[in-house]
Amino acid sequence: MRVRYPLCLRIAWLAAASVVGACGQSTTPLAVVNAASYVSQISPGGIATAFGSDLPTDSNTVVNICTPGNPPTSCTPATVLAAFPNQINLLVPDSIAVSDAVVQVVHSGAVVASGSVPVSILSPAVFTVDNTGAGIFNGQSYDGGQYDAVYTVANTPLGIVPRAVSPTSGSGPNVLILYGTGWRNANPATVQLSVGGMQVTPDYAGPSSYPGLDQLNVPIPSGLAAQAAQIVNVSISFLDAPGSTTGAYGTRTVQFCLAGAAGDQNCPAVPAPTPSCAEPLPGLAAPYAPHGIYALQFPGSDLVPVTKYIQAQPTVCGGNLFVVWSAVDQGNGNYNWTSIDSQMNQWVQAGKKVNLIVWGVSDGGTNNATPSYVLNNPNYQSVMCQDSGATAQYPVYYAGSYQADYKTFIQAVMNRYGGNDNVGYIRFGLSRGGEAYPTCLNQMMALSGFSTIGQFDAQWENYITEMTQFQKGLQTQIIAAGGRAVQLMAALNQYGNPVQYSVADFEATNAKSLGFGFGSQGLSASDINNYDAGQPCASDWCNAFENGYGLVPLELQTIAASDPTDAPGGTGTLAKLLPFALGLHAQIFEVYIQDLQVAYDPTSPNFAQFSQTYQSVFQQTASKIGLATAQ
Repeated sequence: MRVRYPLCLRIAWLAAASVVGACGQSTTPLAVVNAASYVSQISPGGIATAFGSDLPTDSNTVVNICTPGNPPTSCTPATVLAAFPNQINLLVPDSIAVSDAVVQVVHSGAVVASGSVPVSILSPAVFTVDNTGAGIFNGQSYDGGQYDAVYTVANTPLGIVPRAVSPTSGSGPNVLILYGTGWRNANPATVQLSVGGMQVTPDYAGPSSYPGLDQLNVPIPSGLAAQAAQIVNVSISFLDAPGSTTGAYGTRTVQFCLAGAAGDQNCPAVPAPTPSCAEPLPGLAAPYAPHGIYALQFPGSDLVPVTKYIQAQPTVCGGNLFVVWSAVDQGNGNYNWTSIDSQMNQWVQAGKKVNLIVWGVSDGGTNNATPSYVLNNPNYQSVMCQDSGATAQYPVYYAGSYQADYKTFIQAVMNRYGGNDNVGYIRFGLSRGGEAYPTCLNQMMALSGFSTIGQFDAQWENYITEMTQFQKGLQTQIIAAGGRAVQLMAALNQYGNPVQYSVADFEATNAKSLGFGFGSQGLSASDINNYDAGQPCASDWCNAFENGYGLVPLELQTIAASDPTDAPGGTGTLAKLLPFALGLHAQIFEVYIQDLQVAYDPTSPNFAQFSQTYQSVFQQTASKIGLATAQ
């Protein structure tokens, strides 16, 4: 059964979807997402939303979807459904290829905004009344003769109250009609549905009569009735599509109010949604990207506290693992991933994800992270300097053989983990550790013949551009082959005297242009003081976050383990640092194991005095950026 629906509801749905979540801060980048879920993935024939700022809205505005390139090619015009200064809703052409795409906003013949987005044969999401993709669905019930909305407008914080829907009408079940986008290419026979935990078969799953809008007709199980009205979950999974090999898609869960067995119409209050680590969270800088608190498992860390006290905490979304080049690369194209896979499996068994931070060079001291075959290459170039009181040797990252060898390893990592559903994001260190600043700066300048730091800045920016574009190319290949790739992240770093904040700003702008998230590993109490005084934060991350909000995921890590006592001149306490960072739109926190021990490990020396404080700030933070589902 395919049901047509009233024109007034069609207009209301599109209007509701077009006024929420406007958050772009830059005139150039676009964040392009599924219009119902805010996931950074669109599908042929679906409805997409492009977020930006100062976007044109007049009749001279055209939106094109193009094949990536420099410049993009094979552009196909998309139908603009609604245009506002901060967002444009558009109908994705049926003809676009399943790959990566560039979406351009063109005004009077000139490209004024642009952003990239993966294109998958499926990108399923349900429209809901609060435009989050969860909660009460924005649809109808049908009793064989009449359509009724599943909610009514009311003076409540949500603006609606659910309407009780009877499970049956006469001799047959009532039917729920859900609307969304991104599933018109699904195989109806493999759509799995449950209503109140009871498996049902949809009466219809496919396109509606409105372009881009898809429809599910779901019969209410007759055995579902209870004595009192209740809020009931409807869970939907789309398992495959014709010609698709992308595997299972994430389950989407929405709700409605079921009338009681005796006709009780008193719907209970809709429970506040629990922000999930694994689902998009509207209101974040990038709702569709990884978000939450992650435990930093540095090489050589004692993992006993992790498995005993930390891994099962709902405030912890997963772990950050470190891929050390020399520990994996055995030379001659042979790699041993056993240690990484083993660490990952521990988090996966706990129902959580991991992120990967790749070290091409050790994070200070003797460089044990670069394989010996790389160091012994006759074309390898290096410099030496004093680092933390010791003589250290570092590669000239942009010259000699190092860069080509490291690219080969980056490709191996992406081949192994770039499409792994258990990995949220990968950050490749482009210098020492997971960072992106030139170590032994003066020596590197002298070796390369640069007399001024401005000359070197151009060289460093060219290196950053080349390495990140290489990563982007690998990500694009994975999307083209499998429909889904991990989020890529970039580090912001300052260097030089005077401090070269302009390079950090370049790193942020470059990351945004590629769809990479970015962040700083230097969060400390001095950032709060500098921000309050109108001065730059470390690596200018505060300014970069304000300019990047709404476009890409934003990440922070403290410069060292925090100090719960908040002694002057130290890293500072997380009780102050986390709320400050949340206020500047951070959605990923990479947290030292020692700090999580303060909250959850009774053997921590700071547990007795500060556990309640740290537990509280972790809970408050996770309630905004994601909690893990209990296993």
